[in-house]
Amino acid sequence: MSFSIKKRESGRTMIEMLGVLAIIGVLTVGSIGLYSIAMRNMKRSQVIQDVQLLVQEVRSLYANAIDYSDINNGVIVALQMAERNPFGGVYNIVPNQQDSTIFEIHMTGLSKENCLYFSIYNWNDSVLYNKQGRGGATANPPSCNSAQGDNRIVVLYR
Repeated sequence: MSFSIKKRESGRTMIEMLGVLAIIGVLTVGSIGLYSIAMRNMKRSQVIQDVQLLVQEVRSLYANAIDYSDINNGVIVALQMAERNPFGGVYNIVPNQQDSTIFEIHMTGLSKENCLYFSIYNWNDSVLYNKQGRGGATANPPSCNSAQGDNRIVVLYR
């Protein structure tokens, strides 16, 4: 009787390795997408916090004033807050041209998607929110259709 002894090969085949690499690739692409969404949401939250802080500080600085006719970006400097928003544009604080009891916060450098988001965001105590009961910002251009990222949002406050 002769017995044949087969050697068992150890290790992985090329197909198994390609399968593992494909799975890793799919997971990587998915996580990059999730990271991108998380970063966008973080930037949006930062803008909202910045605007809320600006409004709170302006209201406290001008608590005894009759109007906001002399308001400017000095408030941002006084707060030691960066004038740049997380999307690369800037914040500007200016008095409203029609009504000096209202001040405006302008945000520039927004993409079309972020312009639309902030134009319908419920800026709860803004003038437009109180009038319309929804949204609270105006977009310039009104349709937020600039693909170059130079869209602008204006939020009005008393």
